[in-house]
Amino acid sequence: MSEDGLTPDELALIAEEEAVLRQVQRRLAEHVVAPSARSDFDRELVNLRDQLAESRAEDHAMLVEHMTRLAALRRAQDRDVAFPADPQNPYFAHLRLQDRHEGAVRVRDVLIGRRAFIDTRQGVQVVDWRNSPISRIYYCYAEGDDYEERFGGDAQSGVVLARRTLTISRGELLRIRAAERSLVRTAAGWVREDVARHQLAGGQGAALRAPLDQLGGRPDTRLPEITALIDPEQFRIMTQDRSGIVIIRGGAGTGKTTIALHRAAWLHFQDPRKFAAKKMLVITPGEALRRYVSRVLPALDVHGVSVRTFADWAMRVLKRLVPSARHRQFTDDEAAMGARRLKRHPVLIGLLEDTVRAEARAFDDIFSEAGGRGLLDAWVRRRNLPVAQRLEAVTRWVDSEPALRDGVRVRRALERAREELLDPFETWATLLTDRDRLGAAFAADPSVVGWELDSLVEAISTQA
Repeated sequence: MSEDGLTPDELALIAEEEAVLRQVQRRLAEHVVAPSARSDFDRELVNLRDQLAESRAEDHAMLVEHMTRLAALRRAQDRDVAFPADPQNPYFAHLRLQDRHEGAVRVRDVLIGRRAFIDTRQGVQVVDWRNSPISRIYYCYAEGDDYEERFGGDAQSGVVLARRTLTISRGELLRIRAAERSLVRTAAGWVREDVARHQLAGGQGAALRAPLDQLGGRPDTRLPEITALIDPEQFRIMTQDRSGIVIIRGGAGTGKTTIALHRAAWLHFQDPRKFAAKKMLVITPGEALRRYVSRVLPALDVHGVSVRTFADWAMRVLKRLVPSARHRQFTDDEAAMGARRLKRHPVLIGLLEDTVRAEARAFDDIFSEAGGRGLLDAWVRRRNLPVAQRLEAVTRWVDSEPALRDGVRVRRALERAREELLDPFETWATLLTDRDRLGAAFAADPSVVGWELDSLVEAISTQA
């Protein structure tokens, strides 16, 4: 393989990184084939075999049963043997750090990967990217920077002697990025790549996204590369405090989805009980992104997360909260563009809220007639609650009042309120087919034209 045009330093860098990769792969292979644990089963099986030859006939059944159990355990262990890190792609970054240890200057090499593998005897240290603070040095410091972080509660400082981003695929080193230098392996040999600094950003659709056919069961190459390109600000977003809401904002193609998924993986790693996969829910705008997320999260070692489109999630919630919705058939919105735009217009939110409040106010007189001043006060005092919670609270109050709980008129009034106020479809259909009321509400927005209102009324009339 020819490397014409590369400097001696670049050739030495390539040789060093290839040697490190071979050492890690060799130690991973030795780890998997280590005979210590399995030999315990083998020794006991041999011992039982010898006992079988020397034991009485009445003991044979017990010994054979024990041997059968041990053999099954041995087979299960063989099936469970796995690499702690993928030998085809064990890490994506290489740090060389200088610090002080027990009073002496120390230089150590740390590799960053998707899974940890430590072999102190051979000097192999692959740390999980989710395991701060070691990974924080990679994400937040550049080559030549002084760093200060806390390790195990102790403040430590040092210098980043080397910071290299690596691309490894199918067990081969393909790219090295070190400071402003980038070397790429081609069919003709290693060459210098003159490119701007790589980053997880771009214009619309330009953010790196792992191809679907490289995720899942196959060894993926692009995902670790994406993880390697996270910048300090993105890393801070991913790893900030585990409580509260984190909002990730940015234009199309700036890596929002990737950072959000990496944050989910980081939270799961830090506290797997609190952030168990079965407790997580990812909601996506559409089906294509749902499929993508369903493949990426397992590749980040987060398995079993529920991933739904917004439409699917919303429909499930609606059917759970509104009994009358369970028997309705829902289809994709095929209304005209104008109708779809107005359905998302903020004016419509206010109009719906006003309508719901007006429907609730209509029951002031009904409750007053059915239960007197006491029931009316109980209803009015809870007007800041959503309608369903408001009705539930008033019902509980009625149940606690002996003078009202057995009243037929009170029960009928509550039942009528549930039928009319808890059916959003009637409210929705009545309001959105009232052309005059819609026109008055949207009059303040000059961008809304008549044909859009007509298309909305027509669409709702058809669906209702």
